[in-house]
Amino acid sequence: LIVLLAFLPGLLGFWNRSLDEATCRQGLLALDVAAGERPMDWFVTASRETPLSSRPAFPLATLMTALVLQVDLLPPESRLLLMSYLSFVSLLLCLGCLANKVGGSRFALLVVGLACGHREFLALSESLPPVALPLSFVVLSFRAMLAHQAADRALVAWPLLASGLALAACWLSGGELAVAGLGVLL
Repeated sequence: LIVLLAFLPGLLGFWNRSLDEATCRQGLLALDVAAGERPMDWFVTASRETPLSSRPAFPLATLMTALVLQVDLLPPESRLLLMSYLSFVSLLLCLGCLANKVGGSRFALLVVGLACGHREFLALSESLPPVALPLSFVVLSFRAMLAHQAADRALVAWPLLASGLALAACWLSGGELAVAGLGVLL
C-alpha cells in the first residue's frame, strides 16, 4: 500500500503539470548540461550559477535532470518533470522507511497517507529543480543513523557510512538543507 501511495498521487501532478518561467529556465540549464561531450563538461556546466538566479547552483539535481532528459520514451515536457516525480516518489518511500523504523508499519502507512493528501507536498512532484531530492537524501540519512544507533555496534559501521553518503548527496543537491540535517544528526 505504501508503494502504491508513493507512485499514484504524484502522477496527478506529473500529467497535469504547469510549467512556469523558473521551471523552463532550469530545463534549459539541464539541456545545456546534456549537450556536453564529456562527464567533466556536464559537471562544470551544472555547477555554473545562472545569471538570473541569486541562489547558488547545486549540481546533483541538474545532472540528474540532464540524465533523465536523455530518455526518449516521453514527450520533452514530461521528461523535464520526470526527475521531480521520481524524487517525490523516493521521498515518500524514504518517509515510509523512516516511519516504519520509528513506529511500525501502521504508522508508516499513516505518515505516507497524510503526506500524499497534502497539497503543498504534492506540489513537490512538479517542481524544478527537484526540491524533493535533497529532502529524500536527508530523510535517508536520518533512517541510516537510526539503524546505526539501533545496531549498537562499533563506532564506524555501514549504516553510519550510508548516513554520511546520503548527507553528502544532500549537500550536492541542496546545501542549506544538508547543514540543517547535520545539525539534527549531531
